[in-house]
Amino acid sequence: MEALHKDDRVPYLPPANESGYIPSRPTADLYYRCCTSFYFALGSHIPKPLWRKQMPLLKFYIECWLRETVLMMFGWEIGFRTGWERSPGPKGRNLETLLPPDVWDEYLKTYVGSYYKELWESLTLISNTA
Repeated sequence: MEALHKDDRVPYLPPANESGYIPSRPTADLYYRCCTSFYFALGSHIPKPLWRKQMPLLKFYIECWLRETVLMMFGWEIGFRTGWERSPGPKGRNLETLLPPDVWDEYLKTYVGSYYKELWESLTLISNTA
């Protein structure tokens, strides 16, 4: 393959693949920290802005904190079920094909808009899914 730089200063790069997204077995410490983060967010930080109707903060906590821990847990489940050979993909891109259909359907219901009642219901689904 041709070098990326005309003077051959940039080394050859192998083709891109998803190997960097294949989850590895969690250590006991990583598993504990992920679960602690999940329950701390769900039990403490998320209900407060929900009760106070602080939508920007609430959506941030759900999408940037809670969802990341759920994706990590799904990655471990997929890794366990596939012998640590399949990737959930970046930000869960492959979840639909790797999760059981009933789990995928429940997970989809956690993506809701900006109605507080829907958000309460989605949090219940997130806690039951993970």
